[in-house]
Order: sequence, then structure tokens, then C-alpha cells
Amino acid sequence: MRNSVIRLIYAAVLFAATVFLLELLMHQGSAAITAEMDAASLPLIRMETVGRTVNELHGFTAERDISHYRTVLTPMGEDRAITFTVELYGEEVTGLSFELRSVDGGRLIEDGAVMREERLADGRIEAGFTVKDLIAADTEYMLVILLDRADGSAVRYYTRVMECDETAISAELAFAQQFHDGALSGQEGGTVSQVIETSTEGDNSSFADVTIHSNFYQVTYGDLQPVELMRPVVAIQDLHEESCVLRMDYILSIDMDGNNAKFDCTEYYRLKRGTDRVYLMDYRRTMEEVFDPSLEENYVSDMISLGITEKEMQFVESDGGSALAFVNAGRLYGVTPSSAEVAQVFAFGAADSLDERDNYRSFGIRILDVDETGSIDFLVYGYMNRGEHEGELGTTFYTYNGEYHTVEELAFLPYSGSYDLLRLQVEKLSYYNNKKSTLFLLIDETIYEVNVAEHTVKTAADSLSGGGLQASASGQIVAWKSQDRGRGDSEDIISVMDFSTSGQQVIRAPAGERVVPLGFIHEDLIYGVAREADITTNAAGDEVLSMYAVYIVDSGMEELEHYEAGEYYVSSCEVNGDRITLHRVRRSDEDGQLVTAEDDQILTSDSRRQGANHLSEIVVERYETMQKISMRGFRASSVKFLEPKFVIHEGSRALALPELSGTRPERCFVYDMYGLAGFYLTPSEAVQKAEELSGCVLDDTGRYIWVSGNRRASNQIMAITEEAPEGGAEDSLAACLDMIFRYENTAVSAEQELAGSNNLLRILEEAIPGTDSYNLAGCSLDSVLYYVSEEKPVLALSDGGNRAALIAGYNSSIVVVVDPAAGSVERMPREAAEEKFTKGGGYVCYRMRAE
Repeated sequence: MRNSVIRLIYAAVLFAATVFLLELLMHQGSAAITAEMDAASLPLIRMETVGRTVNELHGFTAERDISHYRTVLTPMGEDRAITFTVELYGEEVTGLSFELRSVDGGRLIEDGAVMREERLADGRIEAGFTVKDLIAADTEYMLVILLDRADGSAVRYYTRVMECDETAISAELAFAQQFHDGALSGQEGGTVSQVIETSTEGDNSSFADVTIHSNFYQVTYGDLQPVELMRPVVAIQDLHEESCVLRMDYILSIDMDGNNAKFDCTEYYRLKRGTDRVYLMDYRRTMEEVFDPSLEENYVSDMISLGITEKEMQFVESDGGSALAFVNAGRLYGVTPSSAEVAQVFAFGAADSLDERDNYRSFGIRILDVDETGSIDFLVYGYMNRGEHEGELGTTFYTYNGEYHTVEELAFLPYSGSYDLLRLQVEKLSYYNNKKSTLFLLIDETIYEVNVAEHTVKTAADSLSGGGLQASASGQIVAWKSQDRGRGDSEDIISVMDFSTSGQQVIRAPAGERVVPLGFIHEDLIYGVAREADITTNAAGDEVLSMYAVYIVDSGMEELEHYEAGEYYVSSCEVNGDRITLHRVRRSDEDGQLVTAEDDQILTSDSRRQGANHLSEIVVERYETMQKISMRGFRASSVKFLEPKFVIHEGSRALALPELSGTRPERCFVYDMYGLAGFYLTPSEAVQKAEELSGCVLDDTGRYIWVSGNRRASNQIMAITEEAPEGGAEDSLAACLDMIFRYENTAVSAEQELAGSNNLLRILEEAIPGTDSYNLAGCSLDSVLYYVSEEKPVLALSDGGNRAALIAGYNSSIVVVVDPAAGSVERMPREAAEEKFTKGGGYVCYRMRAE
């Protein structure tokens, strides 16, 4: 008996010792294969214009798709001189050269070595060269500066350039700097108080987001008394004859109860050039306090204080609430409340870093999953400031091990376009199925399936451009409009894919009807049904579906809600929280045409579990609204700050996306003063959105279609209005086209062209070489006057498209209309013209294609 007891004790001790040694070896093994992220090594380039430093350029180790990489713009004077400074940071550079290309990148205009180069005592290089007389004035080109490194590799820096009158941008740069300095000083009676437009539109409750409509106290930082740690370098986002868009990024320090807090700040300016001054058309400043996890004062009782920061920050917790993650100022943090462990999971630089490369925010972080152990799956997408992929742009999938506190890269997908374009798609759809180790991503209207365990990537669904892709709140379920080729192209269906099960279902339209995905309310799909008999065509030639019914279904396609309202049709819907707003139309009693009707709403209840941890606001008099995280079981007195290291892996984790067959529909890109706002399939949709945002529209080659605010106060195309129409023209459309052809010195007969085709866009583009034309039916009269300002008459249709006239002039109250059918040149009030043309037919516009 005694020997048996001894043997049992011996076995237990041996087992415990074995477990201890295994744990020790595992921890030692983990520590042996981890390291900190490599520091940034690439030099920076700063451009010079009108004696000012502008446009901080960050280098790329791979070529960009120039047509889809819209970067900053550097003006050149008539001498076409390019001057810039290279900040080396100790890096050895063996040579500088350049390429000047068309804005779509397709044509190389000039290349060569940088001829002027001076190495300064502080380690910088001042350099420059002169562009040859091979370019057109007021036309954008892409300049690529190539920097040769000692290891034989080349780093590429991109900026758009344009030869123009530099004096205009000089005044605008000076204005923005005066406003910036005036806001910091808080001096009354200066530029700030003279140009802000304080109104009820301004939210004066938080310093995190300030606009042109905020009050003077808010714009001038109240009682915060900020100090600049890093002066702004102005980025010229856009520049036109009448307007420009500027951006400033800088860092402030503010004394927060005895501790110096660091703030990342960005200012946006939309400016218009007057005859004797610069006008501030719009302004916004965002300010985000950089959370310092090592500072004890940031932990109070059961909460973490995040200070002055954005309200809509990323915050995700595990299903049981045992762990959470949040993103602050381009850094990802993980917290396990019960052990009071706070880990800075990912950052391109320390919270107190002032290195411009560490603080470059052309990337995003997306939290995909948090489990109960504190492990986090997440994406970092955009420009990689440092580390293994420094100088590349793409999407990296990481996993953080909450037990061993290590971060491992599992996949990297390079992207040749811009961060803005990548951001729109990743934020719309990215989902990780951790049970199957499968990541789903939307890139260039294609859903890719990445198996991170097998290190493979394949196409899950493509050709989604015209399908109205909709994604649920979590990204778990997507739906898009398609056709069932197996049962005939005439059958209209919605395809629904659930990434948690990899299952795909369809919703089939009843015979003689259409179905369309409208969106999601949480994880439940909203779709509409329209009768084919109720489908109409708008002035742009696009189908308009008036839906007599709206359904809400769960992931199993079980009906949860059904909406019908008799004589009313649903045209579209918006989802806000638990509320669905249905935009409706009905048939007019007078002519049976569809007219706008009052909205209706569907209220739903959210049965999802309420979290154990909460993001909320507190208000402190001096600092105004601040953000905090309250956590169950968290004790501020026991906080342990962790800085995980990165797992070193053998070989590359980069994956190339599969080549897609077929052609992608051309897209129109809408930019506002914050960057890319969206892309659309028709110029009409894009111009309407850009007008709403005071932005601009570019085509798929990077050329302008339309620009807001870049229009003269009045203009008249005398060569058109002085050509008196004879009157009584039987074919007003042919008469208008002939007037355009004569104006453009084109010997083409409109009658013959119309006999062969009724496609006005094709007729204009074939008759007038180098022309791009646009069907802008549905757009406002005000928006199409942009083309008249550009000395291009607008073809205006009325009577349902059966009658045509030319708009050839305008001022603040009238438009000049040349009407061949009536034989008149009429000064028509704008309201009358809007009624006649916008509602009665629409517009066809054209402009000469830039190089």
C-alpha cells in the first residue's frame, strides 16, 4: 500500500514537472521567434512651390496604378521648375531621377536624371529640375520621382503636377496658414472671426470635430491652450481656376490636468478665389487625443479614459464580454478587464513618437473578431509605414494571441490603387470565419476568399459592379442582384451568401416582377419587389423600379416583416439604427406620372445581447465631451501594460489576387474635400452626389468629368448666341447638333449622323475628336452650367426628349437658351429653365479630353 502511494505521488510530481517544462519551453520558443516591428527606413520628399513647403510624399517600393492613384498636386510656374527636398533619416541614396506621365499613366512624356542636387549639412538633399516644353498649361500630369538606394532598389514618390499661375495658390496657402495660426492664438478680430459662419448647424459640444459653422470659442480651442509639437505641411488636394482644396496634418500638445497629452489633428479647407480676396467655402478640423496606455491617470476605477476623441470609434468585445478591443489614433488596443491587462496590439509608432513616418495616417485598422481569451483577428489596410511591407500598399491580416501576447501576420494582399479606394471596399465588406480560417474581402467589386491556413486565395463572387451589393452590419451576409444563368437569363434573382456557413441562397422574383436588395437591418436582409409594368425610364435612360412591396428576412430567408401601402411605391430606403426610412412615390392624379410622396418608417427591435463593457461620453467643463470605456470587473489599480512582439515567419505571406476574366464597367469617382466619397456607374449619379458634397467627379482614367465651385459667375458663348437660328426647324435636335459641329469646326451633318444612330454620346464623340460626352439627365441646371463656363454649350432636352435647345450663357438669375424650333435666343429665368429641361428631358454635355 505504501509503495502504491509513493508511486502515485511520484507520477503526480513527474506529470506536474513535465507540464511546467512544456510551458517553459513553449514560452521560450515563443520569445525566441518574436521581435519588434522594424523601424521606418524610407526617406521623405517635400515639394516646394511659391517659396513654401507643401505636399509631403511617402515612398512606394512598387509601382502604382496611376489612373486609380489620386495623390496631391504640386503647381509649377511658367518656368516649369520642380524643386523638392529629400529627408534622408540617415538612409544612403545613390541617385535621383524622374518620370513625367499623362494623368492616367499611359503615356511617358519625359524622363531623366535630376540635374540639380545639393547635399546639406543636416543630412537633407535639395534637388530640382525643369520640365521640358512638352506639356499643356492648366492640365494635370503625374510626376514620379525615383530615389535609388544603396541596395540597388528604387523608391517611387508620386505627385500630380500642373503648370499654372502660381500667384493664386500663394494667396490660398497664405490664407490657410493665417486661419490656422489665428485659431491657435485665439486672437479676436483676426481671420478666424471674419470668415467662420457660426450657425445652429455647428455642434459646439466637442473639440474633436469643429466646422465652419462652430462658434469662435470652439474654433479657437476654448481654454485648452494647445502647443504645436509638429507644424503642418500643407497638402494641396485639388486646384482649379476658381477653387482649391487644402489639408493640414499636425500634432498638438495640451496640458490635461498636469499631463501633456498628444493630439493628432487634421484641417480641411475648401477655398474660392475672388478678385481681391480668398473666400472660405468650407472648413473642418478633427482632433483626436492619442491614448497613452502607460499613463496611470488614464485609468480610473472601472474605466479607461480616452479623452477628446471621435464618437464613432471602433469598439468590439467578445461574446461573453471577457475581452474587448478598440482603435484610437491609428493604434489597436486589447483589454482583458478581469486581469486589467491592456495591450497595445498594433501601432506604427509609439504614442509619443514625432517621426513623420510613424504618424502618417494613410491606413486603417479593422477589428474582425475578439474571443474570450483576448485574442484578436484584425486587418491593417492601406500604406504600410514600416515593418516587413514598408512602402507597400495593401491589406494585411493579423492575429493577436491573447495568451502569449504575440502578433502574427497570416496574409498580405498587395493593392496597386489608392488607399481611399481600398478603404471604401474593405469597410464595406471584410469578414473572418475563424472556424474555417477563411477571410472574405471585397476588392475591385470582387469578393475574394482567402484561406489563411492553406495560404490560398480564390474568387468567391465577381462582376458585382451593377448588382447593388449590400452587406450586413458584421459583414457575415452579403446580397446582390444577379441572374440565374442555369434557368435562363430572364429570371431575376437576388444572390445571398452567408460567410459563416459558406452557404449561398437565392430569392427569385415572381413571374413578371423584379427583386432588388435594399440593405440590411443588423443581420436581416431588406429587399423590394416591383412589377415590370411599373418600371419606368428616367431622363438618363436608366430603369426606375417602383416597388410595391418590401420584405425583411433573416439569414434563413424566413420572413420577418412585410410592407405594402396600397397606392404608394417605395423608391429606396435608409437604415439608421433600428429605424428603416422608406422613400416613397405615388402616381399623380393629373397625368399618372410618379411624384414624390411622404416617407414612411419601419421600426424594428434589436434583440442582440447588450455588452458587458460600454463606450460612453462624459462632459468636463474645460475639455467638453470626452470618451470613456466602462468595463465589468476592471480595476484601475491593477493595470498591467503589455507591448506584444511580432512573430517572425519564414518566407513571404503575400498572396496575389487571381486574374479576372471579362471587362469591368467604367466607373465615375466622386471626391469631396476629405478624399474619395464613392464611385458610381453613371456620370449622372456621380455628378448629383458630387454636387451634394461640393466635390468633383473623375472618370476611370483619372480625368475630370465635373468640378463643383469652379465656375465663373457668368459667361456667354458668343459664337453660339450670335448664330441666329432660322426658326421652325422640324428637327430641333439635328439643328442643335449642327450648331455644335460648326462651333467645333467639324464638317459633319447631324441629319446623316442621326439617321445612322440615336446615340447622342457616340455621335458627339465620333464627330468631335478628343471629346468625352455625358448624359446628365437627372442633374440640376446649376450643375450643367459648369460646362457652359468651360465654353461648351449644353444640349438641353424638353417635352420628354422630343425637343432640343442649346444653353449657351448664364448669370445669377437667367440662362441664355438658343431654340432652333422657335427661332429665338431667349433669356430664360432659371426657375423656368429648371422646370422645362431638368424635369422635361435632361441634358447632354461634352468637354475636350485632357492629355
